Amino acid sequence: MEIKEKKVVVTGAAGFIGSNLTDFLLEQGAEVIGIDNLFNGRIENLTEAFKKDKFEFHKGDIRDLTFLLDIFKDVEIGYHEAAFTSFPQFPTNQFMRSY
Repeated sequence: MEIKEKKVVVTGAAGFIGSNLTDFLLEQGAEVIGIDNLFNGRIENLTEAFKKDKFEFHKGDIRDLTFLLDIFKDVEIGYHEAAFTSFPQFPTNQFMRSY
């Protein structure tokens, strides 16, 4: 698939995998929008991406639908790399119980 000139979103962009994917996509000529809440990701992982004109970063939570709807306008490809890295980070709710 040709990625050049495509508008791409990477969630979890400041994490290890997300930041490397972001750098790769930018090298291939994509316009990349990175999203991360910086809970686990580090902004320093995006140092190279911030040097590119075709990179845009948004700090936010992917669980916020309004936030996502605005960002995903006209996006052609999305890479979902955002995730909790350990069980204690999961939010507690009525559907999660300890056994």
